[in-house]
Amino acid sequence: MNLDQNSIYFGTVARLVPQKRLDLLIKAFSRVKCENNNNFKLVIIGNGFLKNKLIKLSKEEKVFDDVFWI
Repeated sequence: MNLDQNSIYFGTVARLVPQKRLDLLIKAFSRVKCENNNNFKLVIIGNGFLKNKLIKLSKEEKVFDDVFWI
């Protein structure tokens, strides 16, 4: 992962499970990015059975290219 000095990074370290509500994080990130038209990036560090579903959600919300999965 290459860091861009002109970007603002948000991140979380969590299991990718329903209790963590990372779907809300991705949706909120999408709204903030859309409303502010800025250079925000989201870093999600973790693993779990919801990973593929969350990746799909990030594509649906059109922020997949700005989300880093570690």
